[in-house]
Amino acid sequence: MAVILLASCGSSAGSSRTGNLWVPGGRWVSVSIEPSTQIPTVMVWNGSELLLWGGVSNVPVAPPTAPGGGYPPGYPGYTGNPALGGFSYNPRQHHWTSIPSAPLPFLGFEVSSAWTGQDMIVWGFDETARNRSVGALYNPTTKKWKVMADQSMVAVGTGVWTGSEWIVVGEDHTATHVHAVAYQPKTNTWRTLPDPPTLNGPHQGQVVTWTGKTLLFGIPFGLDHAVAYDPSANRWNAQAPSPAGQLTDSAVAWTGDYLILTGGSQVPQGSDVGTPVHITAVFNPATNTWTRASQPPHPVNAGIPVDHRALFPGQPTLAYDPTIDTWSTFPTPPGSTTIWTGQDLWSVGVNRSNPKSVVLYRYQPKQ
Repeated sequence: MAVILLASCGSSAGSSRTGNLWVPGGRWVSVSIEPSTQIPTVMVWNGSELLLWGGVSNVPVAPPTAPGGGYPPGYPGYTGNPALGGFSYNPRQHHWTSIPSAPLPFLGFEVSSAWTGQDMIVWGFDETARNRSVGALYNPTTKKWKVMADQSMVAVGTGVWTGSEWIVVGEDHTATHVHAVAYQPKTNTWRTLPDPPTLNGPHQGQVVTWTGKTLLFGIPFGLDHAVAYDPSANRWNAQAPSPAGQLTDSAVAWTGDYLILTGGSQVPQGSDVGTPVHITAVFNPATNTWTRASQPPHPVNAGIPVDHRALFPGQPTLAYDPTIDTWSTFPTPPGSTTIWTGQDLWSVGVNRSNPKSVVLYRYQPKQ
């Protein structure tokens, strides 16, 4: 079961602290060279520092066509030594600090992460045991890790931070049932949540995002609707069906307000061959409604939330504004991992001029 985590690291009223993010003419600026050859899969903003963790080190030179000058996670041929440590970067002090190795096995490249207000959570599939997911919390003040208690309900899935607890949704070890559990960092304990309705069965329910009030789960892989979990009521509710119907391989993104779905394929029952579908739709969780939207000028991959828009990295990179239903081009992030902190857009990846080093970039809007 592959899962797509759609989460925002921050929010903003419409501009970065250095200018309007969306005015054409901005550029990516190399800020600092990371003191290692590690390309992290996790980049978390804690309010004052970027925490970079995991991934692999000693990464080989990538083909010229690879985004960011390095193999993106999951790219065929992406090799290197598993990295269980990392670095933190303080933009004000322009200072790097090492993060010690986590007491975890290698978690691969699909790692869920979040900042709780005190700790960084990292959680993912144990690539050594191959039948469970594990996690740990890192406190940058004490520079210490704490292993999360085990749970047996979810073997592979993804998690989101709600502001008070870590909710994980995914399949059990049989890959036939979908479950949900919640983790409380203060007590290092898990509690079982109700199972998502109508989602039992293999390869179902791919998208997980926290809207601020509910957890959205389920669309667009094999389903025509999502379900939403309301922690205050401890209940799942079916959401409105998508006008796109049941799709696979759609590009999805969360803007902080809306869920964007575009493209994909319709696969007839009993067939392995899909028919491409050219459709874009916007879901508003506040009203539980879908709206048909304009098509991007070319197919896109999964996007990230940036300043209330969806940014779809690629060649070229596209940004979508759901408030005015408009697509626009944007300078392509030079790294393989990119996040929006609420103030700045950061990207980390292999140094194109020196493939033996890793560079941290910040987007500089036009003044």
